Amino acid sequence: MKTHPFTQLLTFSLMLIAACSAGAPSGSGQQEPEEEIQYTGQVETYRYYEGLRPSTRFTVSVNDEDQYVYPTSEQHLCAFACDGTVKVVIDSPEADITSVVVRPKAKNPQYRLKDGKIILTMAPKDRYVVDINGEWRNALLLFANAVDTDKPSPEDQNVRYFEAGKVHDAGIINPDSGKTVYFEGGALVNGRVFCDDKDHLTFAGGGMLNCTPEEEPAFRLNRCSYVTMKDFIVLNTSSYGIILRETDVVEADNVKSYGEASKLTETGVENDAFDLFGCRHVQIQHAFSYCHDDTYCIKTRKWAVNRSSEYIRYEDCIGWNIQGGNSFEIGWETGCDVSHVSYKDIYSVHTSEGTGTAYLNGGATIHQVDGGVISDISYENVYLEEMFRYGLYFVVRENKAPTVSIGTDAVWAPGVIRGVKMKNVHLGNMPPWGNCAKGLDNEHSVQVEIDGLYIAGKRVTSLSEANFTVGPYATVTLK
Repeated sequence: MKTHPFTQLLTFSLMLIAACSAGAPSGSGQQEPEEEIQYTGQVETYRYYEGLRPSTRFTVSVNDEDQYVYPTSEQHLCAFACDGTVKVVIDSPEADITSVVVRPKAKNPQYRLKDGKIILTMAPKDRYVVDINGEWRNALLLFANAVDTDKPSPEDQNVRYFEAGKVHDAGIINPDSGKTVYFEGGALVNGRVFCDDKDHLTFAGGGMLNCTPEEEPAFRLNRCSYVTMKDFIVLNTSSYGIILRETDVVEADNVKSYGEASKLTETGVENDAFDLFGCRHVQIQHAFSYCHDDTYCIKTRKWAVNRSSEYIRYEDCIGWNIQGGNSFEIGWETGCDVSHVSYKDIYSVHTSEGTGTAYLNGGATIHQVDGGVISDISYENVYLEEMFRYGLYFVVRENKAPTVSIGTDAVWAPGVIRGVKMKNVHLGNMPPWGNCAKGLDNEHSVQVEIDGLYIAGKRVTSLSEANFTVGPYATVTLK
């Protein structure tokens, strides 16, 4: 496997992040093709261990090849690879399919319901949520990876290779610097990644890392650098999915993090999907995150981390925070500065049902509670599809009960939010709790600019029309 040059990522780190381009929503649901679609791609069907129990709710075929569907207590997952446009056919042995919604809607998925089966078009790096019969609690998550043309050799001494068709009991996966860990598509790996102070690491392949033991994070890197992450799926049932702490120069492409309700808490939350703590120069693209708390989160002060976060870019990322938390979040632990963060083409398919926690949950949010300056944050093409609490929420608060221990010298003071620029923001529904921006006092204020805000497809021209509460010491400009 070739070492990633990081040229694009390092170039990005020197660029001024700015939002650009606006427009109307690009999709609204089911699409009926006017003419027969040409399926030009070939499928690579992943080979799983024959003893794994398949889903009884869904069956999936791609280009007439049957695919394995992995069942969980919540959603069901299916992954395969292809090199172009392929035909996906979905059926349900348990139910007559009478209606279907494929999300994110804004991606304009091409699908139709015919003779009780769903016919869906997919291409490399497509990630879709398929809801049937108005029920999203037992949905199908579909992941189309690109065919890996740079697959390493299992005999390579620099590679820890987990083969397809097997269940591997791996324990702690802790590669040395310069090494590759490869999860071949179809491999189920019971274990967890746990690395400290390593560099030039690669984690790739279309297989699944099933967190064992369940009370530990599935994938954690501490103080690492020059990291490539590609294609694999992280599964966890109780703790965090992916945690990067003080880890710099990272490229994560097409990585999926899936977390069921935590068994360790009464509420089921505290299981973030993909968190960055004090990280710099990170690019996350074509990702999918599902959990019961924050799906994509940036922090600076937590669990012995006390370091600024900067030059972080999210592009074409899909989130679903089912119970609590936020889809795209900066906070709560923000004792150090956060700057130069870019969100582009981001999608939240469902945002916080709100049954597990009383915290202030939303789609695109900043909770500034521990000091520091949060600045130069840009959002471009934001699609929050279905919200159960807040949509946009930016607040400076006092941290009266800090839960983070950095030592006796820590100063718990409120911070500042400034230089937040949003362009082309689409809310699929009016958030039940509205949208909100609030500061604390003159020294701890909030500044937000929005160029193009749409609710249910209509561009709104006033903050009141958007049910946008602007509290004291906050400025929100809407164009």
